[in-house]
Amino acid sequence: METACPLCSSAKPKNLVQSWPNYDYYLCGDCEIIFSRPFKNPGLEFYEGYTDLYPHEMPEQKIIMSLEYEEFLNDRNVPRGELLDIGCGDGWFIRRAQDAGYRVAGIDFNPHRVELAKSHYGLRDVFAASLENFIQGEGKGRTFDVVTLFQVLEHLDRPNDWMAMIRSLLKPGGYVALGVPNRDRRPDPLRGPGLDLLDIPPNHLTRWNKKGLADFLKKHGFSVERLVDVDWHPLLYALYLRNNLRLGMGVKMLKTDQVVHVSPQNRLSPNTGIVLNLIRAKEAAINLLAKMTYPAFRWGFRARGGQGVVLYGLARKESR
Repeated sequence: METACPLCSSAKPKNLVQSWPNYDYYLCGDCEIIFSRPFKNPGLEFYEGYTDLYPHEMPEQKIIMSLEYEEFLNDRNVPRGELLDIGCGDGWFIRRAQDAGYRVAGIDFNPHRVELAKSHYGLRDVFAASLENFIQGEGKGRTFDVVTLFQVLEHLDRPNDWMAMIRSLLKPGGYVALGVPNRDRRPDPLRGPGLDLLDIPPNHLTRWNKKGLADFLKKHGFSVERLVDVDWHPLLYALYLRNNLRLGMGVKMLKTDQVVHVSPQNRLSPNTGIVLNLIRAKEAAINLLAKMTYPAFRWGFRARGGQGVVLYGLARKESR
């Protein structure tokens, strides 16, 4: 394949990694980043319709994939100053950062999610805007001690431009903190009905490993202070068990691709309530099993060379 890498511009032939009807994943041998062709973000309409991941209402349980939040908030070496969160969503993270002593601002291009941040958490310095529009509008002339972007980089079709803009928003010596899915994760909890769609195009345009992410940050003028694959959370382990112990009986009986997506015509079926109650009882039993076995799993996970599902990176802006 003779095409330039959209991240490092290398024109060397690329290795095909995986294919779907409308997309292909290629590995760049120079920067070690996997990227999709076509390399194009699907736009706001796609994410507005993806309400499982980006709900328009405040979910009862927060996304358990956001393990990097804890890594950042527990790091006392980062100054508690002005923080901008790119992709702030419903504001859960920046509200927690505010409680930890940061003066927070956030942007997200999904207006429904920004309204949640305002109405549910009372956040005011949050805007429905692209990064470019923020810099030219509400954020004009502003600089920050920290810029965070968690589960954002893998969606971008202009990652180099974004890193240049992020650098321009940082004060001298400021920090960028980010999290991306770890493509070397093992075992892999992102397997099962519906979950396979999370880490493929057009939702995710790039896949990262530690070396690729470290080199990308260095290329854009950052010194890497910390780069780790984040340990599994007990709730993530429970999700992994549920997916691997899934028999598919409820899915077949409810005629749906996922139990959480019961179609309106099936929701009133006489069997629906019984089936859902059985499924909930099974999930409760698996959650109890997960709680009991998590300590042993966590020990064995590292002992056998397992890697976490998320890469967390913290890097400092270098002077040029």
